[in-house]
Amino acid sequence: MMVLRRQLEDGLGAIGLTLDDVQIDALMVYVQLLQKWNAKINLTRIVAPEHMVTHHLLDCLTVLPALGAMLGDKPQQVLDVGSGAGLPGLVWAVAKPDWSFCLIDTVQKKTAFMQQAWAEMSTVLGSRAS
Repeated sequence: MMVLRRQLEDGLGAIGLTLDDVQIDALMVYVQLLQKWNAKINLTRIVAPEHMVTHHLLDCLTVLPALGAMLGDKPQQVLDVGSGAGLPGLVWAVAKPDWSFCLIDTVQKKTAFMQQAWAEMSTVLGSRAS
């Protein structure tokens, strides 16, 4: 997990986004859960954890600096329709705790994953999670 964490930290530096240790811990929990659940139900074709970091986490996070510049620093309300494995909604919710998110998917097994993932990520995030 330390290799994945370092990969995420390096990627965050490359895109100019700062997350604290707690946020990074929550994203590492997400990657672990995605691996676990993906072995049972098809959430993503990406199965290698290092690719989950680059192709899921960093891909989702890359847009946030541009969104911040465009929208300003005020909190936003985000609707993620067809969330699937919770991308980008869960990842953005960790990075932008002052924003409000609603994630929707019609596939029950995917919504079950998102609910479980957020529950476990919230344990790491503590009072930041809402």
